[in-house]
Amino acid sequence: MKNKLLLLTVLLFAFVSTNAQYSVLLVDDDANGYDEWSYVQTALINSGYSYDTINIDTVAPDFATMNNFDMVIWHTANDGLDLYLWDTTATVQFNPALKQYIDAGGVVWVDGLDFMYAKYGSAPVDFAAGDFVYDYMGVSKYACQSHADDTVGTYVGLTLALPTASNTITTIDSIQWKWSALCYGDGFEITTDATSLFEMGPADYDFAGMVNGLYKENVITTSLRIASLGDGSARVQADIDLVVKEMIVAAEAGTFAKNTPPAGYSVLLVDDDANGYDEWSYVQTALINSGYSYDTLNIDTVAPDFATLNNFDMVIWHTANDGQDLYLWDTTATVQYNEALREYIDSNGVVWVDGLDFMYNMYGSAPVDFADGDFVYDVMGISKYACQSHADDTVGTYVGLTLALPAATNTITTIDSIQWKWSALWYGDGFEITNKAIALFEMGPDDYDFAGMVNGLYKENVITTSLRIASLGDGSTRVQADIDLLVKEMIVAAEAGTFVKDNTSITYAKEEQNIVLYPNPASDEITITFESAKNASIRVFDLTGKIVLTDVIDENSTKYRFNVSDFNSGMYFYQITIDNKAYSSKFVVVK
Repeated sequence: MKNKLLLLTVLLFAFVSTNAQYSVLLVDDDANGYDEWSYVQTALINSGYSYDTINIDTVAPDFATMNNFDMVIWHTANDGLDLYLWDTTATVQFNPALKQYIDAGGVVWVDGLDFMYAKYGSAPVDFAAGDFVYDYMGVSKYACQSHADDTVGTYVGLTLALPTASNTITTIDSIQWKWSALCYGDGFEITTDATSLFEMGPADYDFAGMVNGLYKENVITTSLRIASLGDGSARVQADIDLVVKEMIVAAEAGTFAKNTPPAGYSVLLVDDDANGYDEWSYVQTALINSGYSYDTLNIDTVAPDFATLNNFDMVIWHTANDGQDLYLWDTTATVQYNEALREYIDSNGVVWVDGLDFMYNMYGSAPVDFADGDFVYDVMGISKYACQSHADDTVGTYVGLTLALPAATNTITTIDSIQWKWSALWYGDGFEITNKAIALFEMGPDDYDFAGMVNGLYKENVITTSLRIASLGDGSTRVQADIDLLVKEMIVAAEAGTFVKDNTSITYAKEEQNIVLYPNPASDEITITFESAKNASIRVFDLTGKIVLTDVIDENSTKYRFNVSDFNSGMYFYQITIDNKAYSSKFVVVK
């Protein structure tokens, strides 16, 4: 049971001047029992800011708790075992609640020794785009630990930390500790978009100039053991107070701000891969690098509902190589996408499904033919699930797909060819497509068994690629730049209106309801008639996908009227749901 100390008592209100405009949560994640957190607590008291503390026993604070505060100081002291800081799954990132807090814009300051050792062991360890430590913390290399990696020489441990030239936040001229040297302080190399705060010294120290304090956007990382700052022989509380207060002042001033993409086109990345490879993170990195507004959703047991999807202009549904029990598909006997995703498509949202085996999940081995009336034919634009690379290759030059090439009809992407982080891609699907679909990529090279078979296409607002985009590479290693390029160009095309739904007809169960809308165009009032209104509701969307009207229809009625006199001129889309079936079309408002 965690021991939560509520420190905003009457005594503090009587003797401490708190700043109600900015608040800090101090989380003690040190199980070594030194109670060093109390010196950081003293600094918070002396800072005048509003604060609270949590000493973790068995459960880390949840997002709701942290979200009550503007800043979280996560204090690990010298604990390097079983930290609650990190996710306990195979994914190397901060715990889910802390990551959610960061994604929501909260400022996080992690300080201590051995928090990198707790996850990675001894230095050195390199990181790259796609790694949480690289993308969020701004660390490209966990390079060294003082004392552990020192050579036999003048110093055995770190005796000094110095402000870097880019440190415009703190005024302390140098940092020492209550000991003559700090053992197990981490030194880092940092990414180009991170800012250094402190570096190891003095100049003749083995790792002089190695960064040990930095920030990237709203994540601050210091390996300073701030609770033990001193003069080389004893703790100096005034130095702790100074560093802590100046960091909070900078946070309140907006120095540590999350890079929020400009308002506009937004993307939801849905991870529907239960194989545990966490490939979605490389697509997430591409979204970060694209500059577009985005969010991610990792499916556990429930797929996102329509309300969630409808907050975004585009959904990337990522299946990687998972071919079992995908949430992508409807679980009923009808072969189509899940209900919420179908509703999103009907409401003009752009959907991009990518991965391997998502067709296998529903149909098993190729080939399978489709015809008018089949969801795969009508909505996805696929007339035949024709083959899978490797599984259907004949014994010859290739065992797997080595190349995907842009189709002649691809006016969207500029990548000249696609390879992967392996020499060949297994279980990539090849399709024959309908005359209303447009090919984007096809299998190659020319002498491959299925050369020319389409493996990337779109029909209206539904994009289908069997490329495993998170693993694009050069034939031996992943190349993040290629992932970035493809993802951004597809989003740019989506924003430009390339993937637009044809709303000239109702898409589902049209024959079951004779729905008529009039007048069209309209300027004042519109009437919609139908045969039945069992469990009926209506929504109206503008061209941006914004809901401008939502209502429940009287089930005893066969007619619904609504006023459009306050609507701006332009095209609108409506969707009526009757007895769990969706009907949609468009109308025009003129003034």
